[in-house]
Amino acid sequence: MNFFGKVIGAALLVLSSPCFAALAAAADAKIEWEIENRFRYFKRASDFREIAKVYDTLKQTTPKPTALQLERALELATIDGKFNGITGGDIRNGWAASIFLHTCGRGSHHDHASCELDNGDAYLNPQRANLILKLTNPADGPCEWFLDGAAVAAKPCSAEVMASNVTYDQSHVLEVHTTFQGTISTNIVLKDALVLSFGDSFSAGEGNPEQPVAFDPSTFNDYERSSRLRGKVQHFPVREDISTLHAGDRHFFGDLAASWTNTQCHRSLYSQHTKAALHWALEHPHVSVTYANYSCTGAEVYEGILNAWWARDDVSDTFFDDAPQMVKALRDLCESPKAFGNTEWTHGDRNDGHFDSKAAAIPQCATLVPKKVSALLLSIGGNDVGFARMIANSAVDVRGVFRHARPWVYGLWRKAAKPQTFDTGLQLAQKYIAPRYQELSKAFTTRLEVPPDRVILSAYPDVSADEKGNTCSRPNVGMDVHSIFGMNNLKASADSANFVMKLHDIMKKEGEDQGWRFADRHLLRGEPNSFAADADGVGHGLCASGPAASAEGDMNFLRLPDQPGEPPFKWRPSNPANWRSYSDRTRWLVTPNDAFLTTNYHDAYLEQVDDIVQPLYAATLGGSFHPNALGHAALADSVLIELRKVLGALED
Repeated sequence: MNFFGKVIGAALLVLSSPCFAALAAAADAKIEWEIENRFRYFKRASDFREIAKVYDTLKQTTPKPTALQLERALELATIDGKFNGITGGDIRNGWAASIFLHTCGRGSHHDHASCELDNGDAYLNPQRANLILKLTNPADGPCEWFLDGAAVAAKPCSAEVMASNVTYDQSHVLEVHTTFQGTISTNIVLKDALVLSFGDSFSAGEGNPEQPVAFDPSTFNDYERSSRLRGKVQHFPVREDISTLHAGDRHFFGDLAASWTNTQCHRSLYSQHTKAALHWALEHPHVSVTYANYSCTGAEVYEGILNAWWARDDVSDTFFDDAPQMVKALRDLCESPKAFGNTEWTHGDRNDGHFDSKAAAIPQCATLVPKKVSALLLSIGGNDVGFARMIANSAVDVRGVFRHARPWVYGLWRKAAKPQTFDTGLQLAQKYIAPRYQELSKAFTTRLEVPPDRVILSAYPDVSADEKGNTCSRPNVGMDVHSIFGMNNLKASADSANFVMKLHDIMKKEGEDQGWRFADRHLLRGEPNSFAADADGVGHGLCASGPAASAEGDMNFLRLPDQPGEPPFKWRPSNPANWRSYSDRTRWLVTPNDAFLTTNYHDAYLEQVDDIVQPLYAATLGGSFHPNALGHAALADSVLIELRKVLGALED
């Protein structure tokens, strides 16, 4: 071999050697870092890491997962026993059951400001966070990590490293000393976004308690023969034998009841706003999100946000708080919050007319906390125009024992009122939306110093599509829990869809006139998160059945034979003890059947727990006609489009 051949051969040996391969890899090595707990609403960093693990797995096949994809993956991981240590019978409760007791939205303190994270950080004044550090394309060998010149850890280069108590809003120098490349360094800054949620049941998370009820399949009750189907008295699943229980039974209304982040407002981690804020945090490794949710089921612009609202008032005095949402926000954001501490504004007055047409006399805040609101998420207007009563008007078929009760039935959704048509709702929208949005926008600007272009208003979804993307034509799908329900006027579904679009147009115009952003992609047919018809043409409305293989996809209510016999009873199509409120299904809305089986709301003030009207409470006040967990995720994907624009300045 000549001289040049020997040189080339030697060079090839070097290029193919393990040492050279390691050196080449090291040349491409870069520092990656992320804030350990980027959703500070979770007190425990471990809860965020569990969700991040599912999200990162999704990213391996989908570079930018959607909130809808993440929700499905979380539900699947939970069912497979691979999420947050959930096992056995707890699997049926859903992923959020393992987290909601450890958030800054739960507790009797009536604010978020007094919350403290597990690392000792004050919630609304983030000072420090832990960082996860690693190298991309790491070479074999040891690495020494330094932060601002101080040693952090010495570990193999392939290992992750934790840097503790790194301060926010300051420039830091992060260094790693490697064997093959010497020192790799980068400058880093930790940032935080403050995101608020205001609004109604569609932003609170109504219909989706983090801890659903559990049923005892060995007993049942007919609630004083409340419902008949084909002439036969209907038997209902129950949490326990209720035949001898009386008003306010502590075990039934406490231990066995559904649980929420906030029970009075039916506020849940499944909310579209919570999902949007969480998802944005997952997408941005260098920015954390501080989140405060004030939304409350049943809220209007006045009665709810700018004036008092009692919502579900059968909660203990310790947790009761009917203050306007604006007051609750000022408890957190005013440097001197004492003036906003009052939690009893109505003093037992349940006359809506005293609260639903004007703003309350809310004290002024001299100075807000230095931390500014980065984004304000909003869902409001539906209750102002009676949307729930219109849906109820379409879905309630009052006959037999309840033939004189139609006006009362509407009170199950919002307030005792007469039936309302969609035409009346449109007139109310044209009358109320503009002036109420104007006053609300002024309050956000003057009281919270939130510029209009940081407000994101959500459009309400179309609930009227079946699984084929057509308007619902079957009268009783998902509603056979009680004979009082049924869309026997099939034109009602088309009227509902038409009203939603007209309300959308009014909300969009008036919201944009205030300078707000509008989140409405879920109303566009062909979009991945469309309720009417997604990218595959599948509809996800109230009557969308499937998948056929699951009990939850079968939209028939759980039944016993006409003659139940002795236990063990033969429930069909499945045992109520096995019902899963959070598993994949085609519909993205809570049906009356779902509401009964998930929240199972009962009025604690009725003398008898098995009163004839309790099944109606269970099928309505539990959130029927609201988005389920998948529906909230679909709405979150619309909100995220605008949220990414609002928070864009925080990105690297």
